[in-house]
Amino acid sequence: MLFLLAGATWLVVTVASGELILIWPGIASILSGISLLLQSGRHLSRPLGVSSSIFGLAIAVYQTALAATLFGTALAGLVIPSFVTFVLLSVVELVLSYLAAKGY
Repeated sequence: MLFLLAGATWLVVTVASGELILIWPGIASILSGISLLLQSGRHLSRPLGVSSSIFGLAIAVYQTALAATLFGTALAGLVIPSFVTFVLLSVVELVLSYLAAKGY
């Protein structure tokens, strides 16, 4: 269920930011969540969950780093919500990676 929520969050961030690259972690998380809920291909569910959460983590960390570079500029006030969102998504993806590796 958490994978579906993370995927929905990624899709909301995609719509809010307009950056289409952010749609891929959302799709990967949603597909992993569906796979884990249906338990179809049990031997594939764990690797799919771990890989999709690591993919989401990579994108979230990259977006966090991009936002962090703008803190010293005139856009600092606009960057704070983006930075916080991507830090939270990074933490969520770390938790999902752990849960997927444990078998959720």
